Amino acid sequence: MELKAWHTPFSSELAASFTLLTESHGTSTATIVVMPEGLERYPKYLIRFSAVYAFSSEEEAGGSEYKISNPAAAELQPSCTWIWADSPHAAGYESWAPTRMRGGSGPIAHYMVFGIDNNIGVVTGNVPSIEKLDGPTTLDLKFEV
Repeated sequence: MELKAWHTPFSSELAASFTLLTESHGTSTATIVVMPEGLERYPKYLIRFSAVYAFSSEEEAGGSEYKISNPAAAELQPSCTWIWADSPHAAGYESWAPTRMRGGSGPIAHYMVFGIDNNIGVVTGNVPSIEKLDGPTTLDLKFEV
């Protein structure tokens, strides 16, 4: 497993909390809410993904093997944000799905965040955007059933 640094404004916050929000209306989007200093403190951040092929969210105790199984991670700068450079998930989509299939501009990449409550991975065909929140914000989610 080859992890590469993904530099974000909160990469050094090793006790950050992360929550994954997804929408099911066909636009292939996902958002990670980042709470670097806890649930009640600001700033917070939104990582917005488009052209999403796959995602996962698991309790941190169950997903820590990603980081632990990477011997090179011990030599890297401590971080809570990574790109899984040799991800079989990203490679699988890259091999059969055109990058533009879900509106992506490529290449397909597997972004990962490791938090104190959840570890989240997102396979996407676009580079995510990051928005800083200095105070409370309402997010509208749409679900089509």
